[in-house]
Amino acid sequence: MRDAITFTLDQLGGWRPCWDEDKILALAGARTEFTLREVLTHPGIKAVNKVWVACHAMPPREARLFRADCALRCLVRERAAGREPDPRSWNAVRVTHDFALGKASEADLRVAAAASCAASCAAADSAADSAADASYAARKAERAKQVRRLIGLLDWGEAQ
Repeated sequence: MRDAITFTLDQLGGWRPCWDEDKILALAGARTEFTLREVLTHPGIKAVNKVWVACHAMPPREARLFRADCALRCLVRERAAGREPDPRSWNAVRVTHDFALGKASEADLRVAAAASCAASCAAADSAADSAADASYAARKAERAKQVRRLIGLLDWGEAQ
């Protein structure tokens, strides 16, 4: 991410955010163009929404690599907590990373995604209720880490 990533209010609307349009307009004020850094450092935007915007505003390759990195960190955390993730999930992260680097095809990506989805459904069926509260807290902490990581990537890219 070498140059400042910018996007317009119209682009943001075209990405179809699930958060309230009135809140977006209130945060935007009279402005119609924004940098990703402004969004990532804005105190009035939730971390989950910051990450969502970043994943839409970044170039596709960088966004896919970032999402694969986030997924990998989640799998590593699960393993560290004594819950071994399904091998299909590990494979999906590997294939996603490879696809972003041009080393896997779209067909490979679709197959890995479908297998990972099946693994996720199986895991959800077996442990959904007991993990919900802990998962929410972990996701919230992870989103804050993701925002800090995105800001670091912007800092690195601007220094190049």
